[in-house]
Formats: sequence, structure tokens, C-alpha cells
Amino acid sequence: MNELPPLVAAVPLLPRALEIAKQFQQTVYDCLYVALAEREGCELLTADDKLVKAVQPTLPFVVPLSSRP
Repeated sequence: MNELPPLVAAVPLLPRALEIAKQFQQTVYDCLYVALAEREGCELLTADDKLVKAVQPTLPFVVPLSSRP
């Protein structure tokens, strides 16, 4: 039986997501994922090249999907 991924409350992530969104001129929606990855100490693998280009120099844990085989 497959286990479902855990649900995470967005509200606690909003202050950091808003900070990231303002700093990099990205949507808060996208930055919620960035804030969650940052909090969890893991990579954020994304096909959103615009997001990667904007944040990766400062937040190197945001990784383009195209970098994976």
C-alpha cells in the first residue's frame, strides 16, 4: 500500500514565503514551496526555470528538473 505524502500547513510558511517573493519578484504561491524546502533542509526540484534562475544564486537548494537524468 502506498503512503500519501504528508500535508503541510501553509500559514506558518507565509512570512518566509512573502519575504522570498518580495526579494526575488516571484509569486508567493511558488515561494511557499521554496520556504518549505528551506525549512525541511531539502532540495526543491522544479521545472519552473524562471523560479530557478531568480533564486538559485542565493538559494542553491532550488534545483532545475532538467539537471536530473
